[in-house]
Amino acid sequence: MTTQKREQTPSVRHKYKKQMKIIKLNLIPLCLRVSVTILLSLTLNAQDTFPKIYDSTTWNPIGHEEIAEKFKSVDVILIGEEHDDKVGHAEKLKLIRFLSERQNFIISMEMFERDQQIVLNEYLAGLIDEKLFQTDVKLWNNYEDYKPIVLFAKENKLPILAANAPRRYVRMLSRNGLDEIYKFPASSRKFFAPIYTIERYRQETYENKIFGSIAGHGGEKQGMKNMILAQNLWDATMADSIQKIIDKKRSKVIHINGRFHSDEYMGVTHRLTQLGFKVLTISMFVHRSSEPPSQDQLKKYADIIYISGINIPRKEKGE
Repeated sequence: MTTQKREQTPSVRHKYKKQMKIIKLNLIPLCLRVSVTILLSLTLNAQDTFPKIYDSTTWNPIGHEEIAEKFKSVDVILIGEEHDDKVGHAEKLKLIRFLSERQNFIISMEMFERDQQIVLNEYLAGLIDEKLFQTDVKLWNNYEDYKPIVLFAKENKLPILAANAPRRYVRMLSRNGLDEIYKFPASSRKFFAPIYTIERYRQETYENKIFGSIAGHGGEKQGMKNMILAQNLWDATMADSIQKIIDKKRSKVIHINGRFHSDEYMGVTHRLTQLGFKVLTISMFVHRSSEPPSQDQLKKYADIIYISGINIPRKEKGE
């Protein structure tokens, strides 16, 4: 009696193969399976990594190449930063390094004041050492955050413009009003913008924004007006410094200042455009919301939105 070998049906074969896959999977060490799962998870969430850079008009993600291309058609890149943004400081250096390989420009910084220019130049030229430089220049408390950019400029012979007004004049104006700074001689006035420009390019919307930021500090009405004028002196001097260096050197400029001075096309941005310059604005900051960055929310700030990281407030985490 012959026995015939029964052929398996397709459904049986499929079930058999599925069982064998399960058996093989179970033979894989647990630690290896966990590692694979984590790797897949990281891959799937790669879109959540930072920094994120957007063209605010289209909300398309862009990179340094696109910024370099845009730089070709403007006079100034104006980077508005948050002074305590550690990642942002590193990102600015990356961007400056990238652009320096493709374009000649001068770095302009809010963090240095006009009367410090000689000492800054001596340091960049290697005529004085780091110790003398830091002794003779009144540096910001977080200068270490800006030091890598200064060292990069020094090593690569990039000029740095000390763009800001000395604090003594800004302080005098905020305390005693505009008439007070007329008392300074011409030798002093060269360290801040021509006084008429402080009034000439004022913006009501910007001053309302300034007022909103200082209203909770108290003080009488005249004191508030003087503080607004002091802010305008900062902005006017930075814009004037950039204008003078472009007129003299015929060079493009990358200017770094706090976001408040340039966001929403106000402050320094407004003054430069009024002076006839083409400006590309970048607003660089940490995103502080559990909601994803959105064009409707952020496009008003600048031409390019450069989100260096995310920091969700505790209350939004439900903690």
